[in-house]
Amino acid sequence: FPVTIPSQEELLRRYCDINKVSIRKVIFEDHSAKTFNRPEWQKYLQDLRKHKSQTDLVLFLKWDRFSRNAGDAYQMINILRKLGVEPQAIEQPLDLSIPENKMMLAFYLAAPEVENDRRALNVIHGMRRARKEVLEERGFNFKLYTSHEEYEKGRFLYRCYNYSYLISSRGVVYITDKKNSRI
Repeated sequence: FPVTIPSQEELLRRYCDINKVSIRKVIFEDHSAKTFNRPEWQKYLQDLRKHKSQTDLVLFLKWDRFSRNAGDAYQMINILRKLGVEPQAIEQPLDLSIPENKMMLAFYLAAPEVENDRRALNVIHGMRRARKEVLEERGFNFKLYTSHEEYEKGRFLYRCYNYSYLISSRGVVYITDKKNSRI
């Protein structure tokens, strides 16, 4: 289940109370964690640069709340460390001074990126499937040509019979209405 921003704040404040961590600043970000080009995060980085050594820890619930892009996350971790700040997920704590924990960090950072990529592919495939179903309901046929010869044949048919076609990643999809379905 997705965790709301207020519930994340509550969990983080409770963690700080239990572990006697003083809170210097709380930031709320409603932008995607796909990149660090987030307004509040950028303001926070500027604040960290202005007030070096006043903050030594940045807390968040899970690593996917920190970043959903492994490469960007590693870069940001390095930036924070240069500023003397240790990033830490309270539900997935890692002592990064232990070399083996870097493998867990890699997993925690890669999993959300993989999840995003999978979700994007599922959306694309779902949209294609829905588009095909709608066109089939309206009386269109489909034929997929993947070889060059079939593509040339299809181009000839297009010129001769004025077929409509779509370019797909797997080849050329020719769409004809049922009256002229000679492909």
